Amino acid sequence: MYDHDPWGDDDAWGEPGPHTDELADLDYTGPLDEQNDADGTASLTDVDDAPEAESLLLVSASNSAAMVTATALTGGQILRVELAPQVVKLTEHELAEEIIGVSAMARQQGAAARHAIIAEIMRLLGHDPAATHSFLERNLGLPTPDTVLRAKAEMFANRYAEDD
Repeated sequence: MYDHDPWGDDDAWGEPGPHTDELADLDYTGPLDEQNDADGTASLTDVDDAPEAESLLLVSASNSAAMVTATALTGGQILRVELAPQVVKLTEHELAEEIIGVSAMARQQGAAARHAIIAEIMRLLGHDPAATHSFLERNLGLPTPDTVLRAKAEMFANRYAEDD
């Protein structure tokens, strides 16, 4: 159409420059670091050593025979339930009851851990410990660690007294 370049960009359509592919720089990954696996991803053992890795507070609860173990966050989310090989002796219903009971206890322990952390922070800030404990338990529904220990002892006493 034009005999001349009104926009001044005809060079872009001319001869290709030294880089013909804009994504060519992304093709080279370089040598693998010692802490990386062969596929270039960091191994799980290295994640623990990373300075920017967040640490999580986890709580675990097990039944008295340690056949069922539940691990939870302090927020109450169950992360995993581990089963020992002996669970094959339980019926499906018994196993379900054990998993539910142990998971509930892990959630309660997580709430108690939250209670303890918040109570300690509030104490360090100069707040009255008795008022803080009362507020956390009554208003926020966070049980004290002692309350959870009593509930755990009661649960195990009731559950395993029936088995005898």
